[in-house]
Amino acid sequence: MKKLLFILCFNFIFIQNFRSQEKYYYNTLNNGTYLNSFNYINNRVLTLDSKQNGGNEKFVFGFKGGVGWWKITSLGNGPTYSYPLGFTLGIFLENRLSQQFSIVNEFFLQNSITKITILTHVEGLLEQTLYTRYFNLPILLKYQTDWLANTYFYLGSSFAYLINAEYDFYDQIYHIGGNSSVTEKLPTISAGFEIGLGEKFKMYNSYIIMEIRTQLNITKFQPKDFDNLSIGEWKNSGLIFLIGYQF
Repeated sequence: MKKLLFILCFNFIFIQNFRSQEKYYYNTLNNGTYLNSFNYINNRVLTLDSKQNGGNEKFVFGFKGGVGWWKITSLGNGPTYSYPLGFTLGIFLENRLSQQFSIVNEFFLQNSITKITILTHVEGLLEQTLYTRYFNLPILLKYQTDWLANTYFYLGSSFAYLINAEYDFYDQIYHIGGNSSVTEKLPTISAGFEIGLGEKFKMYNSYIIMEIRTQLNITKFQPKDFDNLSIGEWKNSGLIFLIGYQF
């Protein structure tokens, strides 16, 4: 009987001691440094993971470069077109408004070449080439989808400042030609719209960007600006392929 009482008392004391220890550790984990340390480490891991996935930065930036084809869109008689290759190179800054929408500001050096051939009134075949170099400043609204390869869309306006322009002409029938600077004959500032789409591919903590976009110029050029250009009023338009890197 004494042994039984001793065993019962021992078990009771052991259970009470175990419960008190369990309560102590529970309170420590919920109110003490253990839980705080765990939360701190967990938050740091989530923050780092979010940054690695390009998620929470308010601003991101990078650079882009590529090639393009430009065309004189005639509002009068229709010439024959060819499309020499031009180039575009610049930087961008993206201001994220939400997970899906951003405002993208870009600054490009853009070198475009437009070439047309016209049958003249004296049965000549006049080949004309216009070389222009601009500082182009697009301001674009970007919509980011959750589709495969992070596809996104662009829509916005662009403003271009003319650096210089040259005009070459050559008559393929009479074999005469010439060239001249026409910087002062073109508008210094021109405006237009840009529409495009792109995809970005994760590479370590950054992204590789691939884009295609169309430039639609709304600035009209008058026929009196060029003595030999007989196509009426005209505008510029372009198709551009870009590859870039986002930090």
